[in-house]
Amino acid sequence: MASEFQQQKELYWKIRDDLMKKYKGKWVSIAQNKIVAVAESSTDVLRIAYEKTKTKIMYINKVGEEEKAMRKKIRRYNMEHDPAMPMVDVLISRLDGLRGIESEGIIDTGADTSVLPENSCSELGIYEFQVVDLDLEQVWQDYITLLEAIHEKTAGKTVLSVDIPGWYDESRIKDIAPNLDFFVIMAYDSGGAGWNTASEIEDAVASEMGAIRGEGSKAVIGIGVHEGFEDKGEVEKCVDELYKYYSADSAFSGVSIFKYESYSGLAGAPEASVPTGEEKGIPGFEAVFAVAGLLAVAYLLRRR
Repeated sequence: MASEFQQQKELYWKIRDDLMKKYKGKWVSIAQNKIVAVAESSTDVLRIAYEKTKTKIMYINKVGEEEKAMRKKIRRYNMEHDPAMPMVDVLISRLDGLRGIESEGIIDTGADTSVLPENSCSELGIYEFQVVDLDLEQVWQDYITLLEAIHEKTAGKTVLSVDIPGWYDESRIKDIAPNLDFFVIMAYDSGGAGWNTASEIEDAVASEMGAIRGEGSKAVIGIGVHEGFEDKGEVEKCVDELYKYYSADSAFSGVSIFKYESYSGLAGAPEASVPTGEEKGIPGFEAVFAVAGLLAVAYLLRRR
């Protein structure tokens, strides 16, 4: 007999033609053998479905864009082949504090989501743990308080920044700008749009740059080689055009490349011709302390 999840998945595909007529481009949740929620985002459809049913077993997808919507990249860190990264011993606990496990982890991978091994989830009893409804506004305020405390303790000793993905709610920038030295705008992971020219990137980051400029803060624009750059020449051209475009912009502090290893693998001109932090005045990344967690909370608040 098929599992409950498999039953919901099969029902989705059984009625998919009807879904295409009514909900194309929308996120749909199937639970308890029926449509329980329709929304503009995966976050909203999950929240609405849970609020209605209180079930943890459901199938969601974006109608008409199923393959694109559900494709996720999960990559393990390989200590033998990947660049060395700082590791720390950590205690991973459930929210109720009744169970915890010790593990070794990377301080900050820059990932939007961290995935625990299945055996760790079993040890923690996560599958049996009840979903907790959070007051996201209060969580956001707690993060602001934490950021203020970090800024007070580290002021003058290190450079403090946060990364802003493309879906970030720019209205939240004013809340954290006073306690940061600069922002890094992630002008990549476009979802297939292909941000690989200066004009496309300028359009993609316009609202974030405007908000950062309005707060008197600074920003570095991060570009991704995986967005469709074919060789180093295209990357260098894009970087040069971005510097020209923002030459008189008080908020602009430079361009960074994600990931530099990917850039190194491209064909083209020598790597030395790529602008470095010293040449272009990019803040000292060797001293950057990136704050994680703020982004997801602001995203959820925006979606509500």
